[in-house]
Amino acid sequence: ALVASLEARMNAVRKHQPLPSQKPKTVMIATGRNMGTGKIEDAYIIGKDGFYQDMIEMVGAQNAYQGGGAFPVVSNEGILRMNPDVIIDMVPDIDKQNISEESILSEWRQMKDLSAVQHKEVHLLTDDYVVVPGPRFILLLEQFSRILSNAPDAKTETVR
Repeated sequence: ALVASLEARMNAVRKHQPLPSQKPKTVMIATGRNMGTGKIEDAYIIGKDGFYQDMIEMVGAQNAYQGGGAFPVVSNEGILRMNPDVIIDMVPDIDKQNISEESILSEWRQMKDLSAVQHKEVHLLTDDYVVVPGPRFILLLEQFSRILSNAPDAKTETVR
């Protein structure tokens, strides 16, 4: 029953992929960095290997990072070169970091030349399951779909 439910939910996500004539959104997903410094410094991001890449493809988006490795470290200059359409910053331990969501988003806003910043497409995900592979991956996949889909009916809830 669990497998059938997961497959049905994954098929619902696939339904919202962009049309072949639409350019897929590029996304950079950050999984860790020094926070609270007032700026974006070295960030660990999702590379081309692993289950996050599979989820990016499943929602019809494209990883902004085209290099190798599962979790490369990029500088702010590297982020500027990628210039993603969407940034997803995953901070599951925000309560332990002694930093606010607004403070984290404010650090991203310092990078005014980024397309994601200009279009207010920086999203903060703070749930613990965002970095834990397991059956709750479907919750993250559905969040990715809401954030990255071009289909208006896919955006069913607000994601910070």
